[in-house]
Amino acid sequence: MAIQTTDHGPAQDERRGKAVGVTAVLATAGAVGACALCCTLPVAFPAVALGLLGGGVAVLGLANRIMILAGLVAVVSAWAWLWMQSRRTGKRPARLTLRLMAVATLLLVLALAWPLVERPLLALLL
Repeated sequence: MAIQTTDHGPAQDERRGKAVGVTAVLATAGAVGACALCCTLPVAFPAVALGLLGGGVAVLGLANRIMILAGLVAVVSAWAWLWMQSRRTGKRPARLTLRLMAVATLLLVLALAWPLVERPLLALLL
């Protein structure tokens, strides 16, 4: 079996050389891009996620004050409602109701005292 070769001259060789050069550049750029995606994204993604998480925690700091105020209004209103109901009916509230209100009040006191409690607790953990 004979191998046929076609030789079209130096112009054809020059075009083949350019095609091989362009292919080599594209293959190298593709390899660099794949390496960048493979190696850079796993490092950059956690940094971006932590940055977004920090912003979310900052928003929760503002929400904390609003929720403490809402809790204060709710607990004080519940105690007032309980007092008015017991005065209107002339009966003592149920023990379970008083216990649940006591738990709600203790949790509210903890929330109000949290700025004082937070630092010692973090010192114990770290």
